[in-house]
Amino acid sequence: GTKGNFIVQRYIAQPALLGGRKFDIRCYVLIAATKPHWVVLFRDGYVRASLSAYSSDPDTLADRFVHLTNAGVQKKHADYAHRGEESIRSMADLDVTLAAQGDAPPGFVTGELRTKLMTISREVFEAASE
Repeated sequence: GTKGNFIVQRYIAQPALLGGRKFDIRCYVLIAATKPHWVVLFRDGYVRASLSAYSSDPDTLADRFVHLTNAGVQKKHADYAHRGEESIRSMADLDVTLAAQGDAPPGFVTGELRTKLMTISREVFEAASE
């Protein structure tokens, strides 16, 4: 059999959407010390969004502009010259948009989500250091 480390992911068929488009959150973590652990989440992360509306239609699975939020992919979108700023958004904008869509209460991003991101960052660091 094959030996080694693997990363296993499951495609999320019904993702949270931002204005009808897929998005992800890019945030940065500073590992200030390893003994004792001191992990700091930088508060000004940002959101990467696709420029094409999301569709769960299997015929769109090969459409990178629909399913991938990577900036390198979105820069090749036909409308990038006119709409490129829509592909990178602030965390404040995420908070306002999620509240307007009814997907989260106002302040969710700076409150509950930030706390969860800090917890995840700490847990990932601790798992990696074992």
